[in-house]
Order: sequence, then C-alpha cells, then structure tokens
Amino acid sequence: MIVEKQPLAKRYTAVAMVLHWLVAIFVFTAAGLALFREAFGSVSLTMISLHKQVGLAILSLALARLAWRLSHRPPPHNPPIPRWEARLAETVHRMLYVLLIAVPVTGWLFVSLAPEGRPLDYRGADSVPRLPLAIDDAASFGWHEAHELTGFALIGLFLVHLSGVARHQLLTRGGLLARMAGPGVPRLLAGVAILFLALWLIGLSLDFFGIRLLGDAPLGALEPLRPKD
Repeated sequence: MIVEKQPLAKRYTAVAMVLHWLVAIFVFTAAGLALFREAFGSVSLTMISLHKQVGLAILSLALARLAWRLSHRPPPHNPPIPRWEARLAETVHRMLYVLLIAVPVTGWLFVSLAPEGRPLDYRGADSVPRLPLAIDDAASFGWHEAHELTGFALIGLFLVHLSGVARHQLLTRGGLLARMAGPGVPRLLAGVAILFLALWLIGLSLDFFGIRLLGDAPLGALEPLRPKD
C-alpha cells in the first residue's frame, strides 16, 4: 500500500503567528519603557512599573512559544534558501529564545533581591511579585548588570532578525514574511508590531537628542544602582 505524503504547510500555525507577533510587540514595548523613560520624566516610575509587568508577560509568552515550536514543525522556506543561511537563521532563533527567557528572569531576580532602600524603579514589589529569595544588595547589582547586558543583546538580535527578513522581502522577493503573517488576527498583529517599531524609533530619537516631554523625573527615580560598601 502506498501512503501519500501530506504536503507541508506554507505558513506557521495561527497559534505560532499570534505568539510571535505578541512577543515582538511586547519586546519593543518593554525596551521603550525602560530606555526612553527619561524623556517622559514625570511618568518615569509608571513606565518602569509597566516595564516589569510587560517583562513577565514576555517570559510567559516566550515559554508558550517555545513549547509550541518544539511540538510543531515550521513550514519550509519558499523558495528554498542556502544551507548556510538556514543554519544562521536557526542559530539566531535559538539565541532569541534563550534571551527572551533570560532577560525577564534576570530582571525579576534583581528587583526581588534589591533592598527597600533602593529607588522604586529598582524594586519589584510595586508591580511584580517578589521571588522568595533573601535580600542581597550585591547580588541584586550583579543581576541588574546581567539584565542590561542580555537586554541589549536581545535588541541587537532583534535587529539582526529584522534585517534578515527585510533582505528576503526586498532583495530576493521571497515569501518569508508571508509564512508568519497570515490573514486575520496575525496580519493585524503584524501591523501593530510595525507601528510599535516606529514608536520605538521615535523614542530613540527623543533620547538621542535629549528631548524631555513631560518635565523632570521624580527625585531618585533614575538613580543608578551601585553596590553598597
């Protein structure tokens, strides 16, 4: 008896697409709230509290996305891409998964370990639950540094990912974007993600030129974290 092979899907599943675009939107949101809060001084504490909440949402979505990815085979590239490029894309995707989990976890650790004497934007009790860990100022500082380093690495990988997608869409005329932006909700979320990217670039411009839109930040809100002697 001859068993016919089922054709591979041309797009990711709807669940994968929704999770993908939600993660993209939330990452740009979290990065913007943290990096550009100085431009919105009077609401900077509100922004950093939202940053921590969005970070936990990213952690939940990333774990869900990883679980779905491990149980569902992705669609093939159409047209096919060179082997080296496929390997590079796979490496970038794996690193993105690692950082999507590492960045919120390191942030959660450093705000949970920070003592009450630290500025509110470095403590977690205002907007996220503390992990059941003993207060450790020096460890909190170390995890804060790890959070920043992994955060910037995540932004860098996002830009590498976006440049690869742009290259395929504009130069090779491949159907790469169509694999992740199906009709209905996924396409709507893709549009929202592009809008958030534009807002992120506006925030980057405000920060670069030192523009302040809503006055100065509350006293102590933007103090740097340093270990005590």
